[in-house]
Amino acid sequence: MTFPKQSEQIFSILEDAIEESGFEYDLRKMFGHKTFFVNGYMFAGVFGGTGIHLRVGQTIRDDAVERVTGAAYFEANGRVMKDHLLLTEQIFTDREILSDWLQKAYSYTSSLPPKQKK
Repeated sequence: MTFPKQSEQIFSILEDAIEESGFEYDLRKMFGHKTFFVNGYMFAGVFGGTGIHLRVGQTIRDDAVERVTGAAYFEANGRVMKDHLLLTEQIFTDREILSDWLQKAYSYTSSLPPKQKK
C-alpha cells in the first residue's frame, strides 16, 4: 500500500506548536510519517499534505465537523479514522487556535488508559 508523502511544511508548524505546549510525548513513525504519541496512542500528526489530524474523541470530532469551518473527518486511505479530526489550513495556520485544538487532543488522548504493547 502506498501512502502520500508527509508535508514537511505542515509538520514543522505542528512540531513547533507541540514544542511550545510543553507536552510530554513520544515521536514515532507511523506509515512512514512522523507522528506524536501519548500513552501509546497517536494524538497528532500530518498525513500527506491535507492538514493536521488530532485524536479528540468522537463527540468533539462530530461537533467540530458540524460547526467549525476548516474541520473535517480524517480519512486515511478511504477509511474515516475513529476519534480523529482533520484541521485544514484555515485552522492550523492560526497558532492560538491550533494550540487550543492540540490541548483538546492531548487532554483526550492522555485520559485514555495506557495502551498495552503487543
